[in-house]
Amino acid sequence: MKNGIEKARGAATKHRAILSNIMVVALFPLAVASLTACIMVRSNDSENRRASSIQTALEAKSISIEVLSTSPSDEKQHRIMQKAYEESGLFSKVTAGSHPTDLKAEVLLSGLEGRTNGFMRLLNGMTLTLIPDKIEYTPTVTAVFKDRQGNTISTFKKSEDISIWVELFLVFAMPFVDGPNTVAESVFYDLHRAIINEAHAKGTL
Repeated sequence: MKNGIEKARGAATKHRAILSNIMVVALFPLAVASLTACIMVRSNDSENRRASSIQTALEAKSISIEVLSTSPSDEKQHRIMQKAYEESGLFSKVTAGSHPTDLKAEVLLSGLEGRTNGFMRLLNGMTLTLIPDKIEYTPTVTAVFKDRQGNTISTFKKSEDISIWVELFLVFAMPFVDGPNTVAESVFYDLHRAIINEAHAKGTL
């Protein structure tokens, strides 16, 4: 009977060891996935980097701005765009939406669809992001400026290439770089400012 008990204990110990190994194997992908990180990188040759404020004219005009999009991030985009127009120093008043102002800017956001290599994306997933994957975007801002009567004055368009790298070991770089949301907001702000500067230089604003 003593031998039977010892055999039972040995079998139980063996089963616990097997179960422990199974749990380690099962949880390893989750642990790796939790360490996966991504960073967003702007193009090096961008001409849209932040410009200094334009001197306010003696007879500055008011302007209303509107994002032509149904994206859930409309509210955030409105804040970014309003900040860009206000900090340009060119307008006496900046409002969002349709309001009676001297000028109106209808802004369309596009190029938000990511582009990636299907094969590299597959390898990235199969290796639990050990092999990096790059997702490319070209955010584009198109602004149509209109007068008080709604007549189109001019249209301006600016874009910039950005990339998101997805790789396991980027987790160690994340504390030293801006997050993707911060970079994206900076890109859109700079695109708006670049449009304002060009429109002002050409006499539209």
